Amino acid sequence: MEGVRFPEHTTDLELEVKADSPEELFRRAGLAVIGIVAEPPKGTDEKRLTVTGPDYEHLMVTFLEELLYLFESEGFAVSDMEVRVEPERLTAFLKGGRAHPKTGVKAVTWHELRVGPANVGWEAHFILDI
Repeated sequence: MEGVRFPEHTTDLELEVKADSPEELFRRAGLAVIGIVAEPPKGTDEKRLTVTGPDYEHLMVTFLEELLYLFESEGFAVSDMEVRVEPERLTAFLKGGRAHPKTGVKAVTWHELRVGPANVGWEAHFILDI
């Protein structure tokens, strides 16, 4: 996937995501995580997801954990999304459907978490506990 790299990590899955804007950064991160846990979804269901947090790191962890929860609880996997980022709030308009699981993810960790502007564009670095 464009703008996403998976550096080797000893026990978990480490991701680095790059984008031109915070909206695209969160979009790429969300699609990358769902691409790890689920086969491509079938369906054209739509959902709206809103999360809040005091900073980009909190928004990222909460957003990714909510996407994982939707998949684990409802079998809903995202195939595409539009993301809007405001101070302390993220709203995502999700498109997708039911999908078969691939890899289990226990949690998005706070270890080595970084989200924010970079020299060029925006970057996120996070680790998934698998």
